[in-house]
Amino acid sequence: MRIGKDADGSGTFRVPSEMPTDGEEDLIKFVFPDESGLTNVEEVADRLILSARRVDVRQLNRKILNVLPGEEGVYLSADKSLVDNPILDVHAAIHDVVYLNEENPSGFPPHRLVLKLNCLVILLKNIDVRQGL
Repeated sequence: MRIGKDADGSGTFRVPSEMPTDGEEDLIKFVFPDESGLTNVEEVADRLILSARRVDVRQLNRKILNVLPGEEGVYLSADKSLVDNPILDVHAAIHDVVYLNEENPSGFPPHRLVLKLNCLVILLKNIDVRQGL
């Protein structure tokens, strides 16, 4: 498999034969063998699953979140058109809120964010430094 450059400059690496390859569930169990360890920040911070595609990351995150105990909390984004008069909004169809909620562009949180108590969340950038966010 080729993924950039390694120590010898070849850009290849060999996946060890003992690593599970029978599906995502086996991979999650290999990386996080003890389900109770998923709530231990120090233990979780030392483990990770890398993926090249955001869609795969979202799917893995959902599966890992389902393993955590507790109820899910669902948080929705608040979207609205900045134009008060929809007749004047010539781009209303393009900027339809339903359409925007289905999109998941890089650098933006999802419209529907599902979390559980004690799940690990990483803030990748400040939203508004002046307001302390």
